[in-house]
Amino acid sequence: MRPFNWLGCFQRLNKFLIDYIKFTGCGDRQRYPEVECLAQGYVEHVAKVKAAVPANRLLIFNVKEGWEPLCKFLNLRNCPTTPFPRVNDRAAAKTAAAMLSAIAHGWMLFPLLVFLLLYAILRCLHRAFFRPPRSHQD
Repeated sequence: MRPFNWLGCFQRLNKFLIDYIKFTGCGDRQRYPEVECLAQGYVEHVAKVKAAVPANRLLIFNVKEGWEPLCKFLNLRNCPTTPFPRVNDRAAAKTAAAMLSAIAHGWMLFPLLVFLLLYAILRCLHRAFFRPPRSHQD
């Protein structure tokens, strides 16, 4: 097994994200972070989905509505009584993005840190065992 062959998954993820920005945003990577670009891409995406999926098989769902519309669409008799889960809030998304960024960009520091650690250990061992004896002058 080659070291760092797990990096391929991050390269594929990066390509996916670039393609996602290109096709779901306004198509302009330079304007991607702009709210107007994202809103335009969202509206276009929703229109494409509505055009492609038959109305009786499509649920336009806002998670703020809770379980009821979802259960009704899926023809479920017993709807959960627990609150609708909310795990993808803004803070969690920002934390996940920061962690992915740190992993994607920070892995390059790992070999450097290993090298520096080994250098420090070898230098200490060299000083401890191979230092020439000191001459005592009276």
